[in-house]
Amino acid sequence: MEIAWWDRRTWRNGSALIAGGTALAAAVSLAGLAIPAAVGASAAGPAVATLPATPAANPAATTPTVANPAPCISRAEIAAWPLRDRAANLVMIGGPIAQIADAIALVRTEGLGGILVRGTPKQTDGPALRTLRDAGRHGRTFVAVDEEGGRVQHLRTAIGVLPSARSTPKTRTAAQLRAVAAKHGRGMAALGFTLTLAPDVDVEPLPPSGVAGRPSVGGRNGIGDRSYSASPAVVAEYGRAFALGMLDAGIVPVLKHFPGHGSATGDSHNIGALTPPLTVMRARDLIPFAEILRDPRIGVMTAHLYTPGLDEYPASLSLRAITQLLRGELGHRGLVITDSLSMWPIRSYYPAPQAAVLALRAGNDVLLFDDRPSVGAVLDALVAAMTNDEKLANQAVDANLRVMAAKGRAICEGPSVTPSTIVADTTVGAPPTTSTGGQGLPSSSPAAVRE
Repeated sequence: MEIAWWDRRTWRNGSALIAGGTALAAAVSLAGLAIPAAVGASAAGPAVATLPATPAANPAATTPTVANPAPCISRAEIAAWPLRDRAANLVMIGGPIAQIADAIALVRTEGLGGILVRGTPKQTDGPALRTLRDAGRHGRTFVAVDEEGGRVQHLRTAIGVLPSARSTPKTRTAAQLRAVAAKHGRGMAALGFTLTLAPDVDVEPLPPSGVAGRPSVGGRNGIGDRSYSASPAVVAEYGRAFALGMLDAGIVPVLKHFPGHGSATGDSHNIGALTPPLTVMRARDLIPFAEILRDPRIGVMTAHLYTPGLDEYPASLSLRAITQLLRGELGHRGLVITDSLSMWPIRSYYPAPQAAVLALRAGNDVLLFDDRPSVGAVLDALVAAMTNDEKLANQAVDANLRVMAAKGRAICEGPSVTPSTIVADTTVGAPPTTSTGGQGLPSSSPAAVRE
């Protein structure tokens, strides 16, 4: 499907986004990543509910017990890294398991922070995966995999089968899903994996009749049975249970696809997919993200989705989507990872080096690519951008602090993101105490966000 509502000349010219991110990014601090209160004020409509400025997970989540903690890492220590190290630790490259030896060499020579393993790893790949995990220049490598369950899982041969999201609420309680995810996660950790791009918390759309069922666009937008439900509350409950199970096993979970792919007009892997307007997204699609991301140990993936009323840029490259909405309004303090910047909706307009700079400036912490030959050029571009922009260089320090915290390092200044190698909380399924109550997100939008 062809999306024509944005100005293609503006979309092709990334200079406005590159320059425009500087002022707002300067206001974002690691300790809270808070946007001034005025940003959240608008006369766009009455507030349905109020989200807390600071995510409030339960005490076990916010005051974790770290198992065998490494010495804390400080902001000054990361700021002393060479700029190329600062850039490389934020880059993740996808590649097939058959080329794992090349991935290990790439991590060792370039200092990359992560590798997304594609293909179908087997138990016999465990030694190589663990070598990759331990090859990182600054702590462990993110060894990532897409492991949602159903038709999106790569480890069924090595570990076993996870059920599809759609089938799960019909056959298991949230507590049972957490136990299943924890068992699967322990198998992943034993192989050498440290991060999963799951769960999918996209909300299944209602058909025109308004009755929950098979989504009218699910066959076209790539989600379908990857969604737990047409109910935002059910998606939040089961998505949170899956994420907590992974945390129980020492695996970092990453929600997707922010700001919500369930009702998108197409598959954002292949085209510039359009979501419903922001006002509609607040009432449904954003609710699971708002609920689950109160736990800062849980990461989130930004998608190549266009949302009317939010930005003319896709969420993955949007300062408004990430720094204002996700971090400022929803209060997310954890990891933010792009969907692959090698996908057609991005690479058809931006070469990889420019996409990397745009994505970092927008507020992403980890920049995912599937194009290994471009690694050197990507790092060169990031270094050049940080050399010419002190604010962006400082932003990269903050991003690295979140990356290191997700890898299990304590932050000396007092982490705004808690390490993932923790004893997780024992509550299952139920949303945190502070909740939107199923009534949707505030209908008021950040001042700079156009409805």
